[in-house]
Amino acid sequence: MKKIKIITDSSSGISQEEGKRLQIGVVPMPIVVDGKEYLDGIDMFYEDAVTFLQEKKVFKTAQPLVKEMLTIWEEALEEYETVLYIPLSSGLSGSCANAYTLSKEYEGRVVVVDAKAVESPLRYVCLEAKKMVDKGMSALEIKETLEADFRSTYACIVPETVEPLKRGGRITPAVAAVAGLLKIQPILKIEYGNVDLHSKVRTLKKAYKEAMEQVKNSAPEHEVNWLFLSIGFTKEEEQELLNMFKEVIGREDVFADHFTPIIAAHTGNRTVGIGYTKKYN
Repeated sequence: MKKIKIITDSSSGISQEEGKRLQIGVVPMPIVVDGKEYLDGIDMFYEDAVTFLQEKKVFKTAQPLVKEMLTIWEEALEEYETVLYIPLSSGLSGSCANAYTLSKEYEGRVVVVDAKAVESPLRYVCLEAKKMVDKGMSALEIKETLEADFRSTYACIVPETVEPLKRGGRITPAVAAVAGLLKIQPILKIEYGNVDLHSKVRTLKKAYKEAMEQVKNSAPEHEVNWLFLSIGFTKEEEQELLNMFKEVIGREDVFADHFTPIIAAHTGNRTVGIGYTKKYN
């Protein structure tokens, strides 16, 4: 039997196709749009999410279907000794705690890691875990390494509208009403795997610049991966914002990608994320 199979969920941004190439399993997360259920990365993709968001459709997300998740675990266990499951941060979803509870039925053969990450940072964690597997580390050693530093990711999120945040409970209806009335742009921060309000400014342009400066000032001096995420912008707009970020941090080596549908459902259309992930030693 092979030793360890890494499995994550679709909030990592790892597609089904890429997962097969990397030999990383991907559990698709459900998204409900106007009463119809889709599976992220199976029949719901970035382009679909943008279209639905532009049409102002209401998204609802849920934890991975238990049956789907257990099937993927059990198929892996037919070939591998252990499954190392690295899902969406426990600070953003109950899916991690649920997976941990279910893993107890497998007598140590399923090890759940709460990496306190989502999107590209979660993708990075999975790729680093794969390197650790290749080096011969055990599943428990990898879990300990990945969970050792919950300050491994920091990001600021700038949404164009507060409506999705209000629906998701990230801000109260009263705050959303005041923000809309006064044209205030919220800046959210993702730290320790949780989302909090960082600050509020008057214009989007100021919000983008302040978020970029905050990320730069929060980063360690060395050994980070710079991240840029977006959804719903034109290529020209994305490039302009990416260039602004590169200028602020004084670096060109930025990993740029789009938000996954499962996260875009909460941030809304035309949202920008800027951040970094610390490199593992």
